[in-house]
Amino acid sequence: MSNKQETAKELASRAYRLVMFRNPTTDEDGFVYVAMNPEIERCKAQGLTMEEAQENLNEVRIFLIEHLLVHDLRIPHPQLLHGIIAVNGS
Repeated sequence: MSNKQETAKELASRAYRLVMFRNPTTDEDGFVYVAMNPEIERCKAQGLTMEEAQENLNEVRIFLIEHLLVHDLRIPHPQLLHGIIAVNGS
C-alpha cells in the first residue's frame, strides 16, 4: 500500500456526516439506499441495504481522498455536526 493510500485511509476514517435515503429504482428491487458524505464533493454510493450502501461509501471516500492527495487538492474537514441523517425517500 502506498503512502498516499495509507494517508487516505486514515483521513477517511474521520467523522464525516453520513446522509442516507431510499431512492426508487425502475427494476424489481423497488429501491436502493443512497449514502453520501456532504462535505466531500461527489462522495456518494448506493446499496441494496443500508449497511451495503455505507460500506460502499467508505470505499468511495477513501478513493476520493486519495485522488485529492495525489493532485495536491484540499481535503475537506468533517463538519462539527456529526451523526447520521436518515431521510425517508419515496
